[in-house]
Amino acid sequence: MGIGLDADSLEKYSLANNLLNYVAMNLKTMDENLMYSVLSTPTFTGKEYLMVEFLAEHIQIKGYEGGIDDKGNVYLCKGKLPEGEYYPCL
Repeated sequence: MGIGLDADSLEKYSLANNLLNYVAMNLKTMDENLMYSVLSTPTFTGKEYLMVEFLAEHIQIKGYEGGIDDKGNVYLCKGKLPEGEYYPCL
Protein backbone atom coordinates (compact mmCIF):
# COMPACT_ATOMS: atom_id res chain seq x y z
CA MET A 1 0.00 0.00 0.00
CA GLY A 2 1.57 3.30 -1.13
CA ILE A 3 1.51 6.62 0.67
CA GLY A 4 0.02 8.50 -2.29
CA LEU A 5 3.05 10.54 -3.40
CA ASP A 6 3.98 11.41 -6.96
CA ALA A 7 7.44 10.33 -8.20
CA ASP A 8 9.11 13.68 -7.40
CA SER A 9 7.66 13.83 -3.88
CA LEU A 10 8.53 10.19 -3.29
CA GLU A 11 12.16 10.87 -4.30
CA LYS A 12 12.34 13.87 -1.94
CA TYR A 13 10.80 11.80 0.85
CA SER A 14 13.35 9.03 0.23
CA LEU A 15 16.29 11.48 0.25
CA ALA A 16 15.05 13.09 3.49
CA ASN A 17 14.59 9.68 5.09
CA ASN A 18 18.11 8.61 4.05
CA LEU A 19 19.53 11.82 5.54
CA LEU A 20 17.72 11.24 8.84
CA ASN A 21 19.03 7.67 9.00
CA TYR A 22 22.57 8.91 8.29
CA VAL A 23 22.35 11.52 11.06
CA ALA A 24 20.95 8.97 13.53
CA MET A 25 23.78 6.52 12.79
CA ASN A 26 26.44 9.21 13.21
CA LEU A 27 24.99 10.49 16.48
CA LYS A 28 25.73 7.07 17.98
CA THR A 29 29.45 7.47 17.25
CA MET A 30 29.78 11.21 17.82
CA ASP A 31 32.44 12.52 20.19
CA GLU A 32 30.55 13.58 23.31
CA ASN A 33 33.11 16.26 24.23
CA LEU A 34 32.88 17.78 20.76
CA MET A 35 29.07 17.73 20.93
CA TYR A 36 29.18 19.42 24.34
CA SER A 37 31.54 22.10 22.99
CA VAL A 38 29.36 22.76 19.94
CA LEU A 39 26.18 23.01 22.00
CA SER A 40 27.90 25.17 24.64
CA THR A 41 29.03 27.78 22.13
CA PRO A 42 26.59 30.69 22.32
CA THR A 43 25.11 31.94 19.05
CA PHE A 44 22.62 34.68 18.38
CA THR A 45 21.10 35.82 15.13
CA GLY A 46 23.56 38.14 13.43
CA LYS A 47 26.24 37.38 16.03
CA GLU A 48 27.38 33.89 15.09
CA TYR A 49 31.07 34.81 15.22
CA LEU A 50 31.79 32.61 18.29
CA MET A 51 30.52 29.53 16.44
CA VAL A 52 32.38 30.53 13.28
CA GLU A 53 35.60 30.89 15.29
CA PHE A 54 34.99 27.55 17.03
CA LEU A 55 34.38 25.77 13.71
CA ALA A 56 37.38 27.43 12.02
CA GLU A 57 39.65 26.31 14.86
CA HIS A 58 38.25 22.77 14.78
CA ILE A 59 38.72 22.58 10.99
CA GLN A 60 42.34 23.71 11.36
CA ILE A 61 43.14 21.35 14.25
CA LYS A 62 41.69 18.36 12.40
CA GLY A 63 43.44 19.31 9.15
CA TYR A 64 40.20 19.37 7.19
CA GLU A 65 39.81 21.25 3.93
CA GLY A 66 37.48 24.18 4.51
CA GLY A 67 37.18 27.88 4.97
CA ILE A 68 35.05 30.90 5.71
CA ASP A 69 33.69 33.19 3.03
CA ASP A 70 33.38 36.99 3.25
CA LYS A 71 29.84 36.65 4.68
CA GLY A 72 30.98 34.40 7.54
CA ASN A 73 29.65 31.12 6.10
CA VAL A 74 31.72 28.09 7.06
CA TYR A 75 32.52 25.56 4.34
CA LEU A 76 33.96 22.11 4.91
CA CYS A 77 34.89 19.45 2.36
CA LYS A 78 34.01 16.00 3.63
CA GLY A 79 36.33 14.12 1.28
CA LYS A 80 37.45 13.61 -2.29
CA LEU A 81 35.12 12.09 -4.87
CA PRO A 82 35.87 10.38 -8.17
CA GLU A 83 35.44 12.47 -11.31
CA GLY A 84 31.77 13.07 -12.16
CA GLU A 85 30.43 12.41 -8.66
CA TYR A 86 29.21 15.07 -6.26
CA TYR A 87 27.96 15.58 -2.72
CA PRO A 88 24.31 16.47 -2.25
CA CYS A 89 23.63 20.07 -1.26
CA LEU A 90 22.09 20.03 2.22
